[in-house]
Amino acid sequence: MNRLTSIDRRVIGTTIRKASRGLPQHLLRNVAHRGAFWSLIVARVVYAVNWYNIASIFAPMAIELKTDVSGLGILASSFYFGVVLFQIPGGLLAAKYGPRRTSFAGIFLASVSALFTGFSSGLGEAAALRFIVGLGMALFFSPGVSLIARYYRKGSEGFGIGLYNSAFDLGGALGLFGWALLAEVFGWRQSLFFSGGMGIVTSFLIIVLIPKEDLSGDSPLKLKELSDVLLNRELFILSLNILGQNVGSILVGSFIVYYLETALGVGYELAGSAGALFLLMMLAFSPVSGRIYDRLKDARRLLLVSGLVMSAGVGLAAFGGVYGAFAATIIVGISAGLGFTVGFAAARETNKSQVKYESLAIAWANSISLSAGFWSPVLFSLVVSSSGYPPAWLLGSLLTLAFVLSILALKTKARAESR
Repeated sequence: MNRLTSIDRRVIGTTIRKASRGLPQHLLRNVAHRGAFWSLIVARVVYAVNWYNIASIFAPMAIELKTDVSGLGILASSFYFGVVLFQIPGGLLAAKYGPRRTSFAGIFLASVSALFTGFSSGLGEAAALRFIVGLGMALFFSPGVSLIARYYRKGSEGFGIGLYNSAFDLGGALGLFGWALLAEVFGWRQSLFFSGGMGIVTSFLIIVLIPKEDLSGDSPLKLKELSDVLLNRELFILSLNILGQNVGSILVGSFIVYYLETALGVGYELAGSAGALFLLMMLAFSPVSGRIYDRLKDARRLLLVSGLVMSAGVGLAAFGGVYGAFAATIIVGISAGLGFTVGFAAARETNKSQVKYESLAIAWANSISLSAGFWSPVLFSLVVSSSGYPPAWLLGSLLTLAFVLSILALKTKARAESR
């Protein structure tokens, strides 16, 4: 068995080296980390495919499962419930058993559940499986951030996290557009078999390519240390800012295409390109944002700028018709790339004295920020129904602004010390 694993490592490692020639190798702590780096990036892409593809294949699903748009809402709510509920358990598992094992367990569980969703015979089964997909993704996210940051040299960790976020945006685009085509050609069930199978493969890449961790010297988890992480004032302020960034990005990402089609009379193809543009802006700007953060190390200023720009971008959708909507898509995409990359890089650094709790800090920030996914779309929809889109976009802008301004409570001195 050990010999087979060694052979697998050499074969996979050769493939990784050929694929990674364009990677800035000098930023990695060790050239040997290339395989680990790429295993996380590939897993993150497939992770995002299984996050987004249900939305793109739901039309044929709804026919077979005998449901309507309310069924999509149930699937989305079940998924987000799993993602948010298990962020903290994921961080605790990473602290106790290491991020390598936790990330493997998460992506494997999410992928198997995504595959089995293709066998669903009713909405209830599909909702239960989507909950487990969300659970697995919660276990993968924060350990993945922690691992990928460790593989980059000191002062370049933000760039690594930016690439990790870009991989999610790439996978999201594939899930939204590629899986709609796969479902049309092969069927929605087969498309889920494919994405779930891809995820299972990436989980084994992680366990083969990521070096084993030495946990023998780690002390047991202590309540005092856990409370120091979860009650950290700096981390809570960062989390509120990221929540505000999530409000703006969720509203634009969820509603801009439908808004262009129904309120502004734009054709499906052109309206759909707005959704792609949003993801492409995030994809392109996340690594750039990481490098900016690595150089400036000023989370307060960068998160304030990204939050203010995002708030203005969301508000712009209320004015200017089609041009205003497309401008809002570009602005919010760029600011989201900056805000999320800087936010999670800074969240990771709030507990530098307790390295094993990095994943927990990131998970706590992510669970707070993802809570926006529960209430902001519902509130936006209610305002649209009662008053129309312009007031709803303006409300979204104000809500974004209210949360991102929390970063003003972050002391500049504290950030400088945590560097």
